[in-house]
This record gives sequence, C-alpha cells and structure tokens, in this order.
Amino acid sequence: MEGIQLSKKAEEKIFRVIKVTQLKEDSPTLLDIEDISIMFNRSRDYTGRNIVTKPSFPKPVTLEKGKTGHQLYRADEVIKWQRANLRRRN
Repeated sequence: MEGIQLSKKAEEKIFRVIKVTQLKEDSPTLLDIEDISIMFNRSRDYTGRNIVTKPSFPKPVTLEKGKTGHQLYRADEVIKWQRANLRRRN
C-alpha cells in the first residue's frame, strides 16, 4: 500500500484540528482566527466577522508594541467564552 500524499494546506488543517481538539481551559496556547473557526465549527469568514468582533469576546493579545499582524487570542479565555456564549453546533 502506498502512502497518502497530502497537500501542505491539508496537512496544516489536520494539525490545526488536532491542536484545537487537545486544548483545555488552562492551555497557554495562542490561537488565530483560523484556529477559533475550527473550534467553533464555523467558517473563517464568519468567525472574523461575527464572533471575534463581539464586545464580550476576549481581546487579542499584544506581543510587541507597534507591530501589527494577524490577531492572536489566549486559548483559555476563548474556551471560557465559548462555554459561556455558544451552544454546541454539529
């Protein structure tokens, strides 16, 4: 049997799914919008427009002063927010 060849994009998606399914409330991990969309079972676009923009959603962390890039969120805060605000969606 030959090995399965995955594209880089497919590999990245699999690793992200594994990462977010292993998170606990005390996880010291930083998440980006793609990770959060996987956790919430929503599209990246929906997550960016309708979830992380909610006033009650945790604020992104600041890593370096004056440096801009994609936003990162603390996993522990996101998990607590998810449990308090979102019903499970299959």
